[in-house]
Amino acid sequence: MQNIRPYLAILFLLFAATAVAQKSLILYHVEGNVSLISSGKEKPAERGNSIGKGQTLKLQQSSLCMIINALGKSVQVTKPGSYTYESLQKLLLGAG
Repeated sequence: MQNIRPYLAILFLLFAATAVAQKSLILYHVEGNVSLISSGKEKPAERGNSIGKGQTLKLQQSSLCMIINALGKSVQVTKPGSYTYESLQKLLLGAG
């Protein structure tokens, strides 16, 4: 039984890492004037940025952004406005 414990610990860590990874979204493509707001500070969004709880994505006119989750599902946002992490999650759920 002692020989199995290290393997169980590794397996648990892998599952935990997967669960944590699904709590953020990744910006796969950014075009135009797109920014990321975190802790009240706004900065230009770039490919590879992650979006998590408490953060907001802001798109200006004629801008777009493609977002993917840990499972590889994606959605393209083109409508100007501000999108919270939760609203982006809902968009991903509605994406075909």
